[in-house]
Amino acid sequence: MSQAKVTHNKELKKNRKQILRQKKRKQMLNVAGCVVVLALVLGWLGWSLYGKISDYQAKQEANKKTVTSQVDLSALSNYGADLSNETEK
Repeated sequence: MSQAKVTHNKELKKNRKQILRQKKRKQMLNVAGCVVVLALVLGWLGWSLYGKISDYQAKQEANKKTVTSQVDLSALSNYGADLSNETEK
């Protein structure tokens, strides 16, 4: 081996604890970043689904409203009264 490789290996061996700490720190930051991104995506997905479902339910409630109409039965009652008046005559 060349002298450069020997000195490099000695430096690696000497700073092994620091190098391992740095690798662990980078790995933890990567995991934390992925968790944050995943939480944001899931939160956005949940929020948009909630909005769509609530809009759909509001439309369904609007369609369920019953339409009431008033029927004027005065003509029918007048007809019945006229019939009874004619039979009395």
